[in-house]
Amino acid sequence: MMKVVVAFGVAGACRSEEMHEMQITSIREEGNVLVVTLPHTKTHQKRVFTVLSEGCVNGMRNGKCTVQRVGIISFYRMPGVIAEYLKLENPEQYMDHSLRGSSATILAD
Repeated sequence: MMKVVVAFGVAGACRSEEMHEMQITSIREEGNVLVVTLPHTKTHQKRVFTVLSEGCVNGMRNGKCTVQRVGIISFYRMPGVIAEYLKLENPEQYMDHSLRGSSATILAD
């Protein structure tokens, strides 16, 4: 699931709330690409982006595909979990906005 969250957070510049509100119907698979449509955004503008598919549109929980909704707190904590895994200093400082910020930095570069 973490790969999906990072891909959506960075490729789609998604806010945690946008990922939490996402429905499985917001994602369609076209070959090896996922086309993601966010109909409800903070700016009230529909956003569409693509990410490479790894074969499981629904996400993973305990090693199995699932359509279970991920809690909003899980999205908020995900950047800190990633920072801790990467052994970065002060992983608690990485917040949900870190993924969106990374997206802006990559786009600017």
